[in-house]
Amino acid sequence: MKQFWKRLLSWGKSTAPSPAPLALMPFVTVRSSSCIFDGAAHSVAATAVGADGMTPVGGIFRILYNGSTEPPSAVGSYVVIACFTSKDPDYVNTVAYGVLHIVKARPIRSGSPASPVVSAKQL
Repeated sequence: MKQFWKRLLSWGKSTAPSPAPLALMPFVTVRSSSCIFDGAAHSVAATAVGADGMTPVGGIFRILYNGSTEPPSAVGSYVVIACFTSKDPDYVNTVAYGVLHIVKARPIRSGSPASPVVSAKQL
């Protein structure tokens, strides 16, 4: 009978370690940008900071441009997805989105403006 009471009184007492506190979500930012087409690949920057809004959170970014890991070089608009994998146990993994625009270069006029048209009567 003594064993019964010992078991009954031990119910609810766990020998398992207490659960870890809930992890926080870092503030992940993708810097959307526009650039002029020059034939080179263009990429965006992404950052992850902690709950204070300033302290960097360690981790790895995987950045996709319209689903590809290769930064684009052609004229167009690209949806950017930054997948952040946290190395800090206090912070969870998360995703952020942005846009990259590569626009056509505008032609630059050089030289003097066109000469005025001279009619035969003016000569």
